Amino acid sequence: DDKTARIWNVAMGQERATLEGHSDTIRCITLSSDGKLLFTGSNDNTARIWDVATGQQRALLNDHTTSIFCLTLSSDGKSLFTGSYDNTVRIWDVATGKERAVLNGHTGYIRCLTLSSDGKTLVTGSGDNTARIWNVASGQQWVTLDDHTSGILCLTLNRDDKTLITGSNDRTARIWNVVSGQQGTVFNGHTDRIWCLTLSSD
Repeated sequence: DDKTARIWNVAMGQERATLEGHSDTIRCITLSSDGKLLFTGSNDNTARIWDVATGQQRALLNDHTTSIFCLTLSSDGKSLFTGSYDNTVRIWDVATGKERAVLNGHTGYIRCLTLSSDGKTLVTGSGDNTARIWNVASGQQWVTLDDHTSGILCLTLNRDDKTLITGSNDRTARIWNVVSGQQGTVFNGHTDRIWCLTLSSD
């Protein structure tokens, strides 16, 4: 909660840079595939783009009205997606720092999101108990997955982008067909909320 991001030399275990600028807790972070840009999202309602080599802030993204919980970058590095407690997802142009689109539809905060490998489909998970599947190009929602009975805290797509797994505050994980929106297996057994999940490579 020191409001900073820090860049480390992994081999040496030494700090290379401290990125200062956020005025509240940093909740999420990701790196561009070439390692040149770092992206942070914070409780101060902003996302920021940083130059890894210099440690300087490149852009301030400040159109959300409350905390940013999650973010992800398109595979080509051109678009950043941020999810917020203001119930919206916003899509940003990385080169200019300008907002390109706002995705409305959730009635609760956005806790998690992920992109398909081709960047054409976005999946969001929310405190409104639903996951939603969006067409990135049009900004339109085309499937709502609403069988959880409490907020969705984590989600992941399998490698062919056809299967989604969600984990929830309702103590279950669920498998979904991305194309049809049909629910498959429900995993019961946890005695408390599911904060994180991952898939094996097979």
